[in-house]
Amino acid sequence: MPALSFNGVTKNYLTVLRGSSRPAWAPIERDIVTISDLPGGYLSETNIMIRKITIPVLVKADDFTDLEVLKEDLASWLVTEKEEALVFSDEPDRTYFAVVDGTLDLDKLVKRGKGIITFICPDPYKYGPELPIDFQGSDVVSITNEGTAEAEPTFELEVLKPTTFALVQNQSNEYMMIGQPVDIEDFSAVEEYTTLLNNALTSTVGWTDGNNIDGGTIEGTIVSDGNGFVPETWGYAEGWHGPALKTSLSEVLTDFRVEAEVEFNSMDAPGLIGRLEIHLLDEVDEIVGKASIQDTYTGRSYGKGVVRAGDNTVGYHFIEEEPSWYRGNIIKGLLRITRRGKRWGGYITEIVKESGRHHTRSREFYFDEEQQFTRNVAQVQIHFGRRWSHNAPTMKVNNIKVDKINLLTSAQIPYIAGTGDIITFDHTKNGEVLINGEPYEAIPLGADFFPLVPGENRLTVFPFDTFNTIARYRQRFK
Repeated sequence: MPALSFNGVTKNYLTVLRGSSRPAWAPIERDIVTISDLPGGYLSETNIMIRKITIPVLVKADDFTDLEVLKEDLASWLVTEKEEALVFSDEPDRTYFAVVDGTLDLDKLVKRGKGIITFICPDPYKYGPELPIDFQGSDVVSITNEGTAEAEPTFELEVLKPTTFALVQNQSNEYMMIGQPVDIEDFSAVEEYTTLLNNALTSTVGWTDGNNIDGGTIEGTIVSDGNGFVPETWGYAEGWHGPALKTSLSEVLTDFRVEAEVEFNSMDAPGLIGRLEIHLLDEVDEIVGKASIQDTYTGRSYGKGVVRAGDNTVGYHFIEEEPSWYRGNIIKGLLRITRRGKRWGGYITEIVKESGRHHTRSREFYFDEEQQFTRNVAQVQIHFGRRWSHNAPTMKVNNIKVDKINLLTSAQIPYIAGTGDIITFDHTKNGEVLINGEPYEAIPLGADFFPLVPGENRLTVFPFDTFNTIARYRQRFK
């Protein structure tokens, strides 16, 4: 008898019996339009319905009491919030993505129970193992999709030199694209951002003590642990207090993008109170704006993200929320604050450790129509704070980057990615385009996510000699 694995787990007390129902293909529903005075009908639409799998099983227990315990274990194993991988030992190279449906009523026979487990597959296809698409340093590749249904590829383009666009096209001239090619007759390619500071914070050399923070006292010291800045001592003062270090920029900025890679963990114990703040300062140490992660709750662990234009006295918080990605998670994330003319922008996200993707993001914009917040940025400051004698969360800044935003003319096309960046075209049901894990949403008209058809596929990446391309897909079967 075949065994089953669900969500990567098998149970030695569960035996699959004869009589399981695994349809050869998912149910098909045809919509037929009939026309008066014409024989038959017209096939207008074909719908592939959910796949249903029924599995007769035998549960072996030591006694009746143990059988009840095993029923609870079955529920813990099989009842999930989302589809999980379902694999049968007689079909080990095929995976269904299923959820259990209905219930399991066991007919008790001494120390055994018989019943039927029903799975449904909202995604009706079966999947083979993930396969690579090997471009072998080329920009053109032909592959054979041996599945019986269309497959959904994912492309990762490592940028070898700055580019204004990226495009992947198939043999049917379907394509996914971001950016814009340059017509050298009328346009030129330019850098939209000039990096003034990109510091991995391996040393405090070049940084000096700060002297202005939000509603608090500067006390204590910041050191580098070799991989970023961390608070070493806090000193003591009433209210908010903690250390701050600042550094000057090589140029005073009107239009800027400042971002910091951070870690913030107040989950070790309830009641940890602290804040990690990135301050933008003008030439006389007045605060121009800030981006922050903080936890101010005494009875629980609950983080909040803040991005503000202006200072603590006259300022506007255009992000001030408790991001869902923080609750119950240890986060590694990114804080960003920008200004382009009157338009301020804020961005806070978790960075998923395994994939580098940005997860559950918060992005907001604010138009300073009355031009209240126009101070220029001459310095950037890192501040760690705690309140009174409360223990502080674990906090760290791993990198800080400051870019000057260059204002472009209508004849200039900006580079969208530079050397070392990773552009991802995810053609799966996620349907995402990413640059270094961050969603890129300005997809031009005509571009779309395309599948790999069964049989031969020819893929081309543009512009030539610009990317090291790797790709992958899973064969799908009806």
